[in-house]
Amino acid sequence: FGDFSSARAHKEGVMAARSFSVCVVPEEEQRSQSALLTESSFVSLRRQSLRDLPVEQSPRLEGGKTPTRSVFMNLITTMVGAGVLSFPRKFGDAGWLMGSLLLVCCGAASAEVGNAMVQALDMSQDRIRAGASFSFGRPEKYEDVVEVAFGKVGKMVASACLNGFMLCMCGAFMILIGMSMEYMTNIWLPYRAWVAVSALLFVPLCLLKDMALISRLSAVGVIASAIYVLSILEAGMQARLTASTEARDLRLWPKHSKEDPIVPILTNFCTTCSVFLLGFAYHIVVPTVRAEMEAPNQMPLAINRAVLLVASVYFSVGLVGYYGWGNDVAGNVLDSMVNPDGTKMLAGRALALAVMANLFVTYPIIMSCVSLAAESYCGGKYNATLRIILLAITAAIAMFCPSFLAILTLQASTVCTMSMTLIPLGVFWKLALSSGKKPSRVTAAKHLLIVIIALMAVAVGTWQSIEEMVEAFGNPCMNPFSHFMQPMMSCKQGTNWCTC
Repeated sequence: FGDFSSARAHKEGVMAARSFSVCVVPEEEQRSQSALLTESSFVSLRRQSLRDLPVEQSPRLEGGKTPTRSVFMNLITTMVGAGVLSFPRKFGDAGWLMGSLLLVCCGAASAEVGNAMVQALDMSQDRIRAGASFSFGRPEKYEDVVEVAFGKVGKMVASACLNGFMLCMCGAFMILIGMSMEYMTNIWLPYRAWVAVSALLFVPLCLLKDMALISRLSAVGVIASAIYVLSILEAGMQARLTASTEARDLRLWPKHSKEDPIVPILTNFCTTCSVFLLGFAYHIVVPTVRAEMEAPNQMPLAINRAVLLVASVYFSVGLVGYYGWGNDVAGNVLDSMVNPDGTKMLAGRALALAVMANLFVTYPIIMSCVSLAAESYCGGKYNATLRIILLAITAAIAMFCPSFLAILTLQASTVCTMSMTLIPLGVFWKLALSSGKKPSRVTAAKHLLIVIIALMAVAVGTWQSIEEMVEAFGNPCMNPFSHFMQPMMSCKQGTNWCTC
């Protein structure tokens, strides 16, 4: 989950959100756009085709004012986010050697898909220059490119995937907020009580029609991302140095039995790939960022460099976290940031504060995107009841499925893999074949391999994440039907709160 902010805001106002660029649109314009196909509200444009505009008013198809170095930084902050809290656990699941190899492969696959998106944008612009008419004048949104390739039906599917992804992500945010509040307050209130309190605090924020005020706090996301990385690195080294002199039992490969070595390796391979691909999720902002670039032809260079740097950050965080806590590292690394005497680590408190500060800004912005898309399904008018229902859904996810890693893996294996891998590659091939620009055999082989891995991640990752949630319900502390007010950390720390 990353932070994106454009150097050049549209006159309506571009809002920064984790992994998304969101535009504040006047209510009247929202109603006028509601008659069109449902969109995810990443960037709001006046939906006029080139045929509807005089030549002198036709929207430009090339060039903006954002330099390449700013795009490079925007892509980095888009990718690095709260998902990094799960990376030490995924290195533990896959083993440090296999995890490292998978991280490199997922980074390379992400860069390849991003470059395919750039080529798809070029082919989309070629069609517009040739006189093709669409619901937009210039492709500046993820759904715009999908519409060029697959029409309005494809655009609707892409919009559904994106909004489903954002809704699940907000549910994961709720889990992190509840766990961070419980961590910071030393279980003064249990996890689910904090989720309920947070949901109540978010009600007035989610009912706001104008997110401009909150969007001005987007710099919090950039600062928080840096604190995430530094806190995990510091706490991981502290945990290793304060542990016994005996070396940690660090695995090279996933844990498996001699009787059945294939299934555990396959499941850990697929789930780890899903989460790592989620960590490189920037593809939906590629059209928006490229449209504002001073030199659009430099977009592939910015993508490749950003992915390389982010992969280095993830490599450091995952390995140091796994080295510090070994195979006992938690799915949310914050749960592992406890000293041997039961007190909270200073780095853990810094991480919890960063998570809360960032997500209290990010959550209402992303929920505003989901709400606008949902309202367009229901007539296009502002609907307070619908917004509260969507908020309640995310709170229910956190209440009844408090396993952060299971929820993260589920959304990574389903809507994220669809939106960030399968749909972009499908768009690229549809446009390439219909334009007579047949890609090379090397490109075809690379894309085929990526699609196979993505389909495996969808099938096996979804199944495994559901199994993880079932296992989590087997833990009395996690099962809301047996111990609703049970703190998540009490059993591990031996507090008097534990009732199971």
